[in-house]
Amino acid sequence: MVKWAPHARRQLRHIHDYIAQDSQHYAKQVTQELVQKSMTLDALPRIGRVVPELNDKTVREVSLYSYRIIYQIQPTHIGHPCRHPQTPRPEARRHYPRNPLRCQSCVDGEREGSMRASGAD
Repeated sequence: MVKWAPHARRQLRHIHDYIAQDSQHYAKQVTQELVQKSMTLDALPRIGRVVPELNDKTVREVSLYSYRIIYQIQPTHIGHPCRHPQTPRPEARRHYPRNPLRCQSCVDGEREGSMRASGAD
């Protein structure tokens, strides 16, 4: 999931307001395109390049017009980032018990989460 930091939201508003001084239409268009581009990062988080001045593989950037969208990749599961291949090898079948796109750790985590949500201990 892509989450915008408060500072990033303020910067987006600043970009909108700056462009809107000349054109409301282009201000809206550019800010919408920036948001749309950031939302593609959910599916393709490593599409951007590593930010050269930071040299941290989790901090990346993509560009749109003259703007840099700088973002940090964080795992969706603490201790288990769940980056499984689309088609598991036959020897890995035991790791993919029911759904070939999720491992047993993910399935167990979902089961535990649903038990906590329902109030069961």
